[in-house]
Amino acid sequence: MNRVGALVCGICAALIAVSAVAGAEPIRDIVLVGSTINIDVRAIPGVAAGNLGDADIRSVGARVTAEYHRLGYTTSYVERLVVRKDGTLEVHVRESRIAGIEVTGIGARDARELESLLFPVKNEIYNKLVIQDRMKRARELYNLDTLRVVPVNYKDSDDVFLSVRAERTSAGRFSGGVVLDPIYGIGPLLGWRMPSKDSDFSVTGTAGYRANEWRKIAGDLRYSRRMAPGEGALALGMRGGRTIERWQSRGDEFTVTSCAPSVGIGVITDVTDDFLLWTTVSIAEIVNALEDYSERGGRAYNYDTRLTLDVLLSNRYYKMEKNTATEMHLALSGGRSGLEKKGYVIAVFDASTSAPCLSWLRLIPRCASYYTSSKERLYHSYVFDAALMGFSNDYTASKWKNTAGLDVEAGLLPGMLYVGPFVNAGCFLDERNYWRAKTGTGAKCRIRVKSAMVQLYYAWNAAGPPKNGGMYISASGDF
Repeated sequence: MNRVGALVCGICAALIAVSAVAGAEPIRDIVLVGSTINIDVRAIPGVAAGNLGDADIRSVGARVTAEYHRLGYTTSYVERLVVRKDGTLEVHVRESRIAGIEVTGIGARDARELESLLFPVKNEIYNKLVIQDRMKRARELYNLDTLRVVPVNYKDSDDVFLSVRAERTSAGRFSGGVVLDPIYGIGPLLGWRMPSKDSDFSVTGTAGYRANEWRKIAGDLRYSRRMAPGEGALALGMRGGRTIERWQSRGDEFTVTSCAPSVGIGVITDVTDDFLLWTTVSIAEIVNALEDYSERGGRAYNYDTRLTLDVLLSNRYYKMEKNTATEMHLALSGGRSGLEKKGYVIAVFDASTSAPCLSWLRLIPRCASYYTSSKERLYHSYVFDAALMGFSNDYTASKWKNTAGLDVEAGLLPGMLYVGPFVNAGCFLDERNYWRAKTGTGAKCRIRVKSAMVQLYYAWNAAGPPKNGGMYISASGDF
């Protein structure tokens, strides 16, 4: 019988031997021996010191093995238990490590790169969840139709050797979803992406329908070409669309039809073992056709040249559960246009992280900020968007807004279903240049099934009753 299969399928009770049992002597402490991962043995349900018999001691070993497997270390196990004379129970863990890897089915050069992606650190502990996440990245990066990883015993030891079979497809991948946007209404989100080893091509489109009309139709086309390793990638883009914008203080609307070709260069840097840093510099030539923008009405054109520095620090690509990632994003732009002949600047910042409280409960704090030096409504940002929910039908735009929020997520079905309350607050300059503050609260539900994600929010003004709230919906996935 395959030993790896036996380790995965069983609790390994047959491998747990009690080397010494202290009879009636109480177990004063329980310690892990040979464990190199961050496990608090006292936090494992059913594991506690006290008067333990043989069956109780064996149960401790089985529960520690089960905890390893729950965390993804499916080939590691407790190999023996020892009770010292001082009443300490030693739980000796055998951590199964990756001894090597072989990739077949693609070219030698691609195979070497794929081996480095799946197995970047020599002698690391085998973790099924980590390997699955790296496999997902590899499929996207190399446009693989099939990627199968089989761990097998290495030279009759408890370590594993990864046997990898990869097959590349010529077709791209589709994605889609539905979004209920607080500004533009409900609408579809569709995308198609064609990645390869050295390049990436994508097309996305979205729309919003509200008040019996399409208030948003937008598209984005992007192509990037990787240069030599460590030298980044060249990116070309084209954004365009038509939106109907609300001018809250004037009580009317204006329409923006835009086209924005861009060119830039981006570099990805490993900051630490967990974090990657994306740095992009781009320049865009934006053409806006404005209808009813001025109080006199009519049609006008705004030509805008904009330079942008975009920086993203994130560990999401090393996380199976993306909602537990830590991210910080900063975008600094400067330009000159027909409306802003003396020039303008725009600064955008947002950050979020996850703080676990219990194995099934976590806090997710987040913050965001937007600032522009422009006094033109065209460059202002809506206040009550997804960062500040609970204020439906308020289209106030601001040149400077700051928001913060806190989500509480309880995992009813870990990895699939999360629910909990949230609160978000913000201070901002309104359209008459007065500082205002608002606080919203509500409840959320997040459902994840394979590559599909559905997020439901019900939010309301904290100063009013919940019955005056509104729904916010986002659903997306790959197919």
